[in-house]
Amino acid sequence: MLIMDWNTNGLLALDWFKQMRMDSPIAAVEGDGAWNVFKYEDVKAVFTNYEVFSSQGSSSTDDPIESSVLRQDPPKHRQLRKLVSHAFTPRMIESLAPKIQEITTSLLDEAEKKGTVDIVEDLASPLPITVIAEMLGVSMEYRERFKAWSDALVGNNSDAYYQCQQEMSEYFSEIAEDRRRHPQDDLITKLVEARIDNEHLTDLEIIGFCILLLVAGNETTTNLISSAVLAFDSLPGGSCGGACRPIAASGGIGGSVPLLLARSVNVPQREAGYGASGAGAEAGPIRLHLDGLCQS
Repeated sequence: MLIMDWNTNGLLALDWFKQMRMDSPIAAVEGDGAWNVFKYEDVKAVFTNYEVFSSQGSSSTDDPIESSVLRQDPPKHRQLRKLVSHAFTPRMIESLAPKIQEITTSLLDEAEKKGTVDIVEDLASPLPITVIAEMLGVSMEYRERFKAWSDALVGNNSDAYYQCQQEMSEYFSEIAEDRRRHPQDDLITKLVEARIDNEHLTDLEIIGFCILLLVAGNETTTNLISSAVLAFDSLPGGSCGGACRPIAASGGIGGSVPLLLARSVNVPQREAGYGASGAGAEAGPIRLHLDGLCQS
C-alpha cells in the first residue's frame, strides 16, 4: 500500500474540517447570511431537499450564472443537465482520449524546450482549458482570456467577477449567433438547437452553460493534476521524478489513483450539488444560503 504524506505543510485544512465536524457541524458565517455544513449526512440532506434548500436563482437578472443549471431546482435542473450529459458519457470521454493525448504531448514538448517544467503553468492549467475549448468549439487564440475569466469567476474580487461575466456574455452571444447560421459539430451548436418542452434555450441559459463548462472543467482538472503531482512527490524517493515513473510503468497505481486523489487531495472547494464521496471523506465546507431554513 502506498502512503502519500502530501499534506505535511498544511496546504489543506483537513484537521480543521475534522474538528468542525465534531464540534460545529453546522455553522453560520458571521455577517454573510450563509452557513457552512461539514458532515456528510447533513450535506446529503441539504442536497436532496430542494424545497427547503433551494438553488433557484433570480428570474429578473441578466446574470448568466443565475440562469444556469447551477441555479435551478428540479425539474428544470434535470432537464438542463440532460442536455449536456451525452457529451460526458464514458464512451464519449474515451473517444476524446487521442485528442487529449495529442494536446498533452504538445504541451510537454513545449515545456521540454525550456529545460524545466512548471506543472501548473505548463500542463495543469492549459490542458483542461484547451480540451474544454475544443468541446465547445471555440478558438484557442482566446485561451489566455479563458483562463483569466475562469480565475475571476472563482476569485474573491466582485468587480472582476461581474466584469468577466459581461465579457463572456458578449463573447458567447456572438458564438451562439454564428452557430445558428452555421451549425458545427460542437457543444454550442447542440445547445443552440436543443429544446426543453418544445422551447429553445434562452440566450442567458446558453451563455450560462458555456461559462459553467469552461470554468468547472478548467478549475477542477487543474487542481486535480497539480494535486496528483504533489501527492506523487510525497512518495518514498524524494521527488516525483524518481518515484512516479517506476510506479506508473509497473502499473502499480492502476485505477485506484483517481479515486484516491479525488477523495484525499482535490477537496478544498466543492459546489453545492456535488457532495463528498463517502461518510469518511475529508471534504471541505459547502457554502449555502439557507433562506428557507424556517420552513419545515
